[in-house]
Amino acid sequence: MLSVYCVMPQLDKFSYFSQFFWLCLFFFSFYILICNGGNGFVGISRILKLRNGLLLRFLPNIFSVDFVSYVMVMVVMVMCFNSGEALANSTNDSLVVHEWINHIRNQPALPIPWSPEPFVPEIPVLDSPLFEDAVRRTQLYYRLGPHAVVNNLDLATIVDLVYQQAAVEKHLEAALIRDGISSIDLVAELNSVRCFSFYPHGAPGSAKTLSRYLRQITELGTRQSTPYRRIIRAIRDYELLQAYFLRVRNRNNNQ
Repeated sequence: MLSVYCVMPQLDKFSYFSQFFWLCLFFFSFYILICNGGNGFVGISRILKLRNGLLLRFLPNIFSVDFVSYVMVMVVMVMCFNSGEALANSTNDSLVVHEWINHIRNQPALPIPWSPEPFVPEIPVLDSPLFEDAVRRTQLYYRLGPHAVVNNLDLATIVDLVYQQAAVEKHLEAALIRDGISSIDLVAELNSVRCFSFYPHGAPGSAKTLSRYLRQITELGTRQSTPYRRIIRAIRDYELLQAYFLRVRNRNNNQ
């Protein structure tokens, strides 16, 4: 009597590697298609579900009054264009159309009802500056002296720098006083103001830089120039004219 034993099928040890390889390949392919971190079939189904919800929510707006009016206007425009094209292409009325076009072309140009006003840069000027020109230039010369020795500047360059610095400082002084900064606070921190204006990186600005400052003031206005904006930034950062900043802040708090 023969006894039959039922044994579970096992991996063929002679082809074990190939079976394991195909098993991993099919498993990871199935995993990528289904999951893939939300980018597989599951993610696509979620996106489609969200899209259908948004369509159901905003679809009634497509048939709103504005959309229908827009469609009607487009239809009327197309009809008018087709009618005008047919009129222009017709043999009976082509002469009339061409005469009307020539009449329109020969009409004089309509005058422009208004013209934009030319841009006028705002350059504040003080009736009585804080310093005379000679005094200002002397102060700037003594401030520039050590840098001139270190950088070995000749006399012509020194004179050019001093005169341009004096011109720029005069404009900055007028704009700052017009903005509410008292002359007492400005004189008390004059050295710091000159440092931010002409020595932003520790070294004096070149003649080309000062010329650019003057060109900015002339073309755009004092408040749009680089040194003025640098001073305002220093005031807002508590680096300059702190008394003025605290006074303005207290006034705003009281209001």
